[in-house]
Amino acid sequence: MIELYLLEQLVGISQYQTLSEAASKLHVTQPTLTRSIQKLEALLEAPLFTREKNRLRLNENGKTAVEYAKRILALEDELVERVRANQDSSVRVSIGTCAPAPGLVLERAILKGLPAAHVEVTQEDESELITGLKDNRFQYIVLTHELDGPDLECRELGTEHLHVSVLPAHPFALKESVTFEEIDTGVFLVYKALGSWGNVCPDHMPHARFIYQEGMDDYLEVVGSSSLPTFDTDWGIELFGKRANRVSVPIAEDAASMTFFVVAKRGTALNGAGMCQGSGALARGAGAPCQSTRPLTYAHERGRDRGERGVARHVLQQAAARGIRRPQQVRGGRQPRRNRLEGRA
Repeated sequence: MIELYLLEQLVGISQYQTLSEAASKLHVTQPTLTRSIQKLEALLEAPLFTREKNRLRLNENGKTAVEYAKRILALEDELVERVRANQDSSVRVSIGTCAPAPGLVLERAILKGLPAAHVEVTQEDESELITGLKDNRFQYIVLTHELDGPDLECRELGTEHLHVSVLPAHPFALKESVTFEEIDTGVFLVYKALGSWGNVCPDHMPHARFIYQEGMDDYLEVVGSSSLPTFDTDWGIELFGKRANRVSVPIAEDAASMTFFVVAKRGTALNGAGMCQGSGALARGAGAPCQSTRPLTYAHERGRDRGERGVARHVLQQAAARGIRRPQQVRGGRQPRRNRLEGRA
């Protein structure tokens, strides 16, 4: 039986001019490489090289062997990736959140570590979230405050900031920021399922009137065709992109900022996860905006924030404890075959 390392070395030799250069690039000694060639030729019962002074040149047998070796090694990589992906798809994570965007931040952090995992995000009231964590309906919950308990762990996810969204011709569009008092007039379009954000504007804008839309698709359609102002957040802008023909103006008040925390049972989450302390959960310029517009089922981009990386590390640790590894990660810490060859070039 032909061992894969022999095929890997054969492909490596074909890429370099001399045997000594190939041995150096493949991080083996020249005698070891010579023995590998001899062993492979014995197994195939055919010479693979024309031997010249200080170098080897592939003959027709060798060229054919290299072509098949590359295909076999590529199939090995494909096998490893496919099996790991199937393994990851068995990982199920349930998140309960009190507002839409924080649920996405946590969801994409988990998917960054386990891209094929099945992550379910549910938005509910705080009491239901805490009950769901206790009865194991949720593995993680997102709240607007810390939650203490002997069996709980809690980390800050970040702070989301509220903006008012207006047309470019609107007087507010020229401002760097506004207050609730300044915008406490007129009519605003609002998406109804805002969770913890739901009462912020009505409580601080008693003279304004709000038109609520039940479904996200209906809300976006109305906003796209209306001149009425609406609201968004810095997280929403970074995740989904700026609204077409709209200017987003920050609301410069304490009540227009909300800090979120991730809570899980001790020993099964967040332990040593290194989630961010006092920094936003989204990094500026982290990548192209998501294209999805649904409230709790999202397209996913890969962020660079410490909080997300911390959650991702934790999920990987928990998965590894159950024998589940990331796709393309080979047992023993090996890289995929093609990356190993490229790394030695």
